[in-house]
Amino acid sequence: MIRSSIIAFFACAAAVAVAWKLGGVLGNGVLVGFATGAGLGGLGVLYQRHIMRTRPERALHAFVALALAKLTVLLVGGVALRFLQATQDLVHWKSFLIAYAATVALIVPLGAVGALRNLRTQVPAAVRAS
Repeated sequence: MIRSSIIAFFACAAAVAVAWKLGGVLGNGVLVGFATGAGLGGLGVLYQRHIMRTRPERALHAFVALALAKLTVLLVGGVALRFLQATQDLVHWKSFLIAYAATVALIVPLGAVGALRNLRTQVPAAVRAS
């Protein structure tokens, strides 16, 4: 958990620096993409950890549900930012998609590895031996 939090902090700093450098609508797209990806990734990791702690037999379901949620947000966010005039003036859709995909690709695997590590330490030694 600590490792993923530190990496998320540095990713946030990098997103802010890129958004500052780009400025305007492009920078807003980077910030919105990062915030959306980090928020969904964090909630997804928490959901995975909860499922692995309470019902480990449903772990694959949690991974698939998170993948579908990520793709849904990617599709809905991209279409909304591309075709709604009100959002086009505020956020650039391409920078949103790139920042969102990069953030999700960074945060979710780190969280999943941490969740699997926690699951491995919770399983009793007798169960692992069989």
